[in-house]
Amino acid sequence: MLLDGSEDFGAAVAQWCDRFFAQRWVIQYNFYINDRNWGRMFVRICPYLPFSARICLNQHHWLANRMREKGIGFKQTANAFLKCAAPDRLQKLANSLTPRDLVTCGQKWLAQLTPFFTAREREHAGCQHRLFFSQVEYCDNLIFHRRAALDNLGQRLLDANRTIGQPNKITVIFGRKVTKQYRGKLQTEIEDMNLPNPVVRSHYRNGFIKQYVRDRIILRTEAARSPLSARHRRSRYPRPSRRPQSRVTPPSTANKIHATGTITA
Repeated sequence: MLLDGSEDFGAAVAQWCDRFFAQRWVIQYNFYINDRNWGRMFVRICPYLPFSARICLNQHHWLANRMREKGIGFKQTANAFLKCAAPDRLQKLANSLTPRDLVTCGQKWLAQLTPFFTAREREHAGCQHRLFFSQVEYCDNLIFHRRAALDNLGQRLLDANRTIGQPNKITVIFGRKVTKQYRGKLQTEIEDMNLPNPVVRSHYRNGFIKQYVRDRIILRTEAARSPLSARHRRSRYPRPSRRPQSRVTPPSTANKIHATGTITA
């Protein structure tokens, strides 16, 4: 806004100052992608500075692609492997996941979906996203041959695990003693999420554990953790002077990566 020395100067200043800050919902774009290495994934992009984004990757799909490349026979359901011709090789492939695999995929699609900077600006001015884990999920799958057996066990577990959120049981699950000084969330919920059986979920700090039936023959116990709070992200990732560095730790199963945009001139 340009102002001259006329008598309208005061009115213009008053009009300019009559502004306020407020939180507003903004449109975000979801991109569902079939990546060559990672398979099915999605990226959520905010179209406003600093172009914050969320990337969801699933190592089950990554492992399926690696086994196809190696010629290993397997049978996969939505998010688990029912059969594998070479379990030892499958475990070695799972252990071979590196931070570079995660960062390469994340930065590739973030560069494609935020085409606002040139390659030179990304390289020399640090105009790129820094990646950190927003949530990591680990699961254990018990595969049943008969659905009736799973239903019987599921009903017994649903009844037995209603008190799983008690401090003494949370201590066993998470390996942390709950004392009087604890101020976090301790809660057990039974949720109906349009699945064949209800979901039992217990919360502890910034994580939770849940148990449910998946794909009709799988009893899944799943622990999720949000490793970094906003305070830890600020302290662990200081604002860089040139190119930001990405640090991630490879999970063993499904994971979510959350990306925040930082632009350094």
